[in-house]
Amino acid sequence: MNLTKNEFQVLEFVECSKEKVSQRKLSTNLNISVGTVNKIISNLTSKNYLTYTSEDGIKSTKEGREALEPFRVKRAILLA
Repeated sequence: MNLTKNEFQVLEFVECSKEKVSQRKLSTNLNISVGTVNKIISNLTSKNYLTYTSEDGIKSTKEGREALEPFRVKRAILLA
């Protein structure tokens, strides 16, 4: 389950987004070229981390959410 930095950014953006996500939107928000986003989406789709439909756009799968789990913050201490 090794993710590159760009794969992580794309997967995390798709997971956190509440609206329909497109390649152009990913490219603009993450400051990555559309060609690179296309390649990343292909890689993540082949790993079954993302799915794509014309109605819903790009969505994360159960496997994609599990791939992000090791990066999730479980405890945090805030100092004021």
